[in-house]
Amino acid sequence: NAVRRHLLELEAEGLVGHDREQRGAGAPTFAFRLSDDGEALFPNQYAAALRRLLEHVVEREGRGAAADVLAGQYQELKRRLGGDLEGLTPIDRLKAVAGVMEDAGFMTELKETEGQTRLTIHNCAIHAAAECLPEVCDSELDFLRDVVDAPVERHAHKIGRAHV
Repeated sequence: NAVRRHLLELEAEGLVGHDREQRGAGAPTFAFRLSDDGEALFPNQYAAALRRLLEHVVEREGRGAAADVLAGQYQELKRRLGGDLEGLTPIDRLKAVAGVMEDAGFMTELKETEGQTRLTIHNCAIHAAAECLPEVCDSELDFLRDVVDAPVERHAHKIGRAHV
């Protein structure tokens, strides 16, 4: 209750927002996330610098070239995995992928329920880039489908204002 009170105060100040989510049986839960004003409280000049850089690349080389540059990070993650995925089940592959993504700045969580494995990425290490070039998010899905070698679906998306 004390935490909820603080969160409601932060929401009244416009620093956080929430969505109601159904997570299994029972009452829906509140999933809180920082608002744009809340995010602005943390030092993040890298986002503005990255946006300027991407705008420059788009002006000189086009959107496709800028998207390719960003997609290259997923090729780098795939390279880091190397042969570590040979002979692994899709679940074990996903565990290895989650570890490599953690090392690259993504906060990942794996949950296995009802015969499915869910990879939740609690932050987006490239959010500023994805706001400028949302097509980079497709590169992330392509990367996951390729390295996990199983069907992958996105159920929430930071660009779509989800908290994960």
